Amino acid sequence: MAYASITYTSASGTTFALTNSSGNPIQYLRQSDITVTVNGVVKTQGTDYTFNSAGTSIVLGTSVSGATVAINRTTSISDATVSFTAGSTLTAQDLNNSDKQNRFALQEFSDTYGALTTGTGDLSALAGFIGSSEVWASDNAHTATTGAIDARIDAKIATDNTLFVLRNGTQAMQAALPMGGYKITNLGTPTVSTDAATKAYADSIGASAAADAAAAAASAALANDWATKTSGTVAGGEYSAKYHAQAASTSASNASTSASNASTSATNASNAQAAAEAARDQTLAAFDSFDDRYLGTKTSDPTVDNDGNPLVAGALYFNSVSGVMKVYTGSAWVAAYVSGSGFLATTGGTMTGSITFAGAQTFPVGGIQDGTTSQKGVIQLTDSTSSTSTTTAATPNSVKSAYDLANAALPKSGGTMTGAITFAAGQTISGYGAIDTAQTWTKGQRGEVTVLTSASTVTIDMADSNNFSLTLAHNVTLANPTNLTAGQSGAVVITQGSSTSYTVSYGSYWKFPGGTVPTKTTTASSVCVLLYYVESSTRITAKMLNDVKV
Repeated sequence: MAYASITYTSASGTTFALTNSSGNPIQYLRQSDITVTVNGVVKTQGTDYTFNSAGTSIVLGTSVSGATVAINRTTSISDATVSFTAGSTLTAQDLNNSDKQNRFALQEFSDTYGALTTGTGDLSALAGFIGSSEVWASDNAHTATTGAIDARIDAKIATDNTLFVLRNGTQAMQAALPMGGYKITNLGTPTVSTDAATKAYADSIGASAAADAAAAAASAALANDWATKTSGTVAGGEYSAKYHAQAASTSASNASTSASNASTSATNASNAQAAAEAARDQTLAAFDSFDDRYLGTKTSDPTVDNDGNPLVAGALYFNSVSGVMKVYTGSAWVAAYVSGSGFLATTGGTMTGSITFAGAQTFPVGGIQDGTTSQKGVIQLTDSTSSTSTTTAATPNSVKSAYDLANAALPKSGGTMTGAITFAAGQTISGYGAIDTAQTWTKGQRGEVTVLTSASTVTIDMADSNNFSLTLAHNVTLANPTNLTAGQSGAVVITQGSSTSYTVSYGSYWKFPGGTVPTKTTTASSVCVLLYYVESSTRITAKMLNDVKV
């Protein structure tokens, strides 16, 4: 039975299982330990073949037909797969890998020279060093040729000692030694890392490693407490690093809060200072402006203001000599007021002198009234030198009293109309409030259509209108509208792009029948109508009329 090899004859295809003649998997430590030949030609891994993902088969890059595909494992024995050192952690994996190296080498030795272990069986494997001309018995047994074989072996050893390992230890192995499931017994105590070890030695190392592991676990637990324990002491009345770190973090947070409060106070103080300085500057500027216009008491007309700057129109001062308040017109000082005794009061008075007119003057149409409802006539004055005047009688005209006007007009604070209001064409009423009574319209009423601008997100302002239009130039999201009021209804006419089809999606306020969001028709320039009714400030019931056309 071959442990570490399999040969497929008259093989075809690309995939060949790593299974020996007994149907057992051919295990290996490294993929590089596997050699693949096709019709005696060694193939290169990665170029000519690869392993499947599980590593249980090889996959040829080129399919073969009627070929001989041989797969062999050759485990290296020149270097130990695992090196054990004193005080290191002993793992099951390391022990298994070390055992596998020994076992695989023995299996490979058994595959090649297994007949030597029984004294009977097929000895053809010895042909390479005994000599191909050796005559074997028909049953390949060595009973009849023992002396000849021994002589040939002795001669071969004398001329080529690389094919044997001498028991005196003077020869070294040239390849891995498959053990075929057998043990190496009666080993001495290892002294270097490459020496094989007995089970007793390995057990003692394992026990020592277990003790070291327990000590390490205890140290790790204590170290963990020193690092993470947040309540109570760890040892000797001392607290952990995390305890101190949290305390430091709390102190730092408190300090940061205090610093932030101090910064806020400083900012407020700075703002207050800036406001005070601004108020001071405004006060000074106001006082300077006041001082430039109200110059105080003077004994004569000043030529500059109190700052020595040119006078500004409207400047005032009180002349203490004449006792007159004067105002500057921009070019001269004049009296700011005159005594009222030289003028007629608007409520009447008696003329004490003559009125002189320049040229012929006429009182406005309406004439002179005597305070009643009758018009006395029109006075025609010729010129300032004429001593005559003409009084032409006129037909008395009715004059509306304040009472009549009050009752004929609608007060600004509201009132009830007693007749119809007639407007000239094109006149409107603006600024009116809500109509809260049922109305019967005898003419058609039209809602303005607000044109929406296409963008990736379009937010409708429901205060703009009831009806809207949108021509798509983007994949548009109709976001949740603003200024929603329950009871509003209308439509959004959506026109598809003329050359590119765009989509429409909706914000969470839009609700559709059955919860199914409608899909906009993609036909170029197609028209769809989105009808809506506002239920609340966060809910709009809507339905899409798709592809509206004749």
